[in-house]
Amino acid sequence: MPQGAGHAETSKLCIISNRLPITIRYNEMGEFAIERSSGGLATALANTHDTYDSVWIGWPGGQFDDPATRDRVTQLLRREHRSVPIFFKDGDIERFYHGFSNSALWPLFHYFETFFNYDEEAWESYVQVNRLFCEAVLREVRSDALIWVHDYHLFLLPGMLREYLPEARIGFFLHIPFPSSEMFRVLPCREALLRGLLGADVVGFQTFSYLQNFLWSVYRVLGLDAETGYLPYGGRQVKFGVHPIGIKPEQFLHAIHHDAETADELARLDRSIGCRKLILGMDRLDYSKGIPARLHAYKRFLDSHAEWHERVTPIQVAVPSREQVMAYQNLKRQVEELVGEINGVYGTTTWTPVQYVHRNLPFPQICALLRRADVALVTPLRDGMNLVAKEYVACQENQPGALIIGEFAGASAELGEAFFVNPYDVEGVAERIHEVLSLPEDVLGERMATLHKRVCTHTVDRWAGKFLNTLKGVQFVPRTRPLTGLDRQRLLSAAAHADRRVLLIDYDGTLAPFVPLRHRATPSPEVLALLHRLQQNSRNMLAVVSSRDRLTLQRWLGACGCILAAEHGAWFNMDGSWVLLHELSDDWKGTIRPILERVVEQTPGSLLEEKDYSLVWHYRMTDPEFGLWQARELCSQLQGMLAGSELQVQSGNKGVEVKWSKIHKGMAASHIIERAQPADFILALGDDHTDEDMFAAIPADQWTVKVGMGISSARFSLPNSADVQQLLQELAEI
Repeated sequence: MPQGAGHAETSKLCIISNRLPITIRYNEMGEFAIERSSGGLATALANTHDTYDSVWIGWPGGQFDDPATRDRVTQLLRREHRSVPIFFKDGDIERFYHGFSNSALWPLFHYFETFFNYDEEAWESYVQVNRLFCEAVLREVRSDALIWVHDYHLFLLPGMLREYLPEARIGFFLHIPFPSSEMFRVLPCREALLRGLLGADVVGFQTFSYLQNFLWSVYRVLGLDAETGYLPYGGRQVKFGVHPIGIKPEQFLHAIHHDAETADELARLDRSIGCRKLILGMDRLDYSKGIPARLHAYKRFLDSHAEWHERVTPIQVAVPSREQVMAYQNLKRQVEELVGEINGVYGTTTWTPVQYVHRNLPFPQICALLRRADVALVTPLRDGMNLVAKEYVACQENQPGALIIGEFAGASAELGEAFFVNPYDVEGVAERIHEVLSLPEDVLGERMATLHKRVCTHTVDRWAGKFLNTLKGVQFVPRTRPLTGLDRQRLLSAAAHADRRVLLIDYDGTLAPFVPLRHRATPSPEVLALLHRLQQNSRNMLAVVSSRDRLTLQRWLGACGCILAAEHGAWFNMDGSWVLLHELSDDWKGTIRPILERVVEQTPGSLLEEKDYSLVWHYRMTDPEFGLWQARELCSQLQGMLAGSELQVQSGNKGVEVKWSKIHKGMAASHIIERAQPADFILALGDDHTDEDMFAAIPADQWTVKVGMGISSARFSLPNSADVQQLLQELAEI
């Protein structure tokens, strides 16, 4: 894959989405015809694209197989639209777009598990297309680029870009819902998708609930617990936030007040509808929009409230979508049958109960409908945002319109003055329609005025500016980098030339992998042989610095002959016998132990470990979410109890420990290094935040290695304990 450094036309901002804001096709004359997209993303970022003098990368629509044609398309789009086309390979549209993106991700993320279809070939195509986008981006940007990736088609792209552009500022925004962790975990490729997302520096969501779902999925799948406002991953802080997208209200207001075509459409509507109340539904024909449920609710409304017959005119606009997909064909048939049923049962010679429009409408007609509607029914079964709700509000300037919105639309989180419904509750929606139609205009006008002000303030340009300001504010601090290539060679060279080498190694998660049952984390014969070999080298001072109790360390590692530091360094075995470096007591255990025992009783799968001078509550085998919640509650309670004492509460890897604050791995490391003087090579390896004290005690020019993915003060990182063993094997050979 090419390195990112260099097209001559490098850009300040690179916008990446599945589709470009324009579509290019052949017209009847066999020439290129370029149409500007009317999609939400194209409209949302149009001003940003102009302001930042950016480049936009995406698929231009259609299939262009001839190399000469591709060159012409590329030159045209770059020259006239500052866009770079991605040309899909044979089968990509079917497998990547219709397949994985819209047959697996789309239904699952909208909670329609019955439509979910995971296909391994489609997944492989998804990976390949994301790689195709990555290659295109790398040809366009500098190493310090500002990159904004959009939506579910490109979950893997941030991680791919991070591999080649470690200093780039990469943002990702998800326009659709992020589902609950139970739903997300259905995906066989769940870990790859999350790791791809976490390649970004900033990840944005439409609502707080989507953000929470994402964080729980990261915790369940990757075991990463979020800090305040960020996730530690790959030696970086991945920021996350809620950035609800807005609209361009001025477009609608200008059409309503100044566009002659829109005025003509309004006049036609007024003549057609007369004094009837107009109830408007305007959606893409998608199963997530809840159109059949809405029609059932309207039918119930007519059943229950005959007084509204011939006094309302519902218009349902359903924009065609994915018409080649069987599920959408069935949906179209279902909607048409319902419309026919309602009109057949309730229609008269002078009144059509439902007017159904199945086509794209020109903008003036859209604006006229949004302006004239007395009630907007926005009741998706699940929707990332739903901008129709905001567009309706924008068009209701100084009007007493009423917005009825489903509680599962993302926009409902911002539009508190709207009238909320459960879209699955047919009776509830029917009664809400009656209630809203019966309210006085002054009540409706007051609520709508508040909504209108908010929608016109929180615009799409403000959304884009806020997100990009967050992305531009990402600070590059010296960070842990993988111990590979030249860095690894330098470490091995330094070790080879050293006369006295100190090796400080944590046990769990570093020397040995984590296992579900702690007592089964015994060292393998290979690890024991490796430690014995390192210990036999007279240039080495080898020490295992662990939180384990001394009896376990002695039983597992005593035969190796190396230094053992147990309970974070409370106990030392340097010459064959165990000694305490500090006078310690355990009389505090009588107060703390009952609290931990009560939590063990309340939390299935947890256990209490008692050491000589500390107590640990372990929750590795509990339900992950419940265990984490219990751990936070326990930490809060214990910190309050122990404030001002010499004891401390330490939250480690799936454990909460109470111990003496003066005992830590930094103290242990300093003691060992002092015994080893003069030492000209020091290597410390550890995996969790208890090892940060050890890293802090190591001179800055020596070698500290974090094992795993979290944030660390260590200079370098290794992925897991297998890589630690490989490094130690290399050290043992020099």
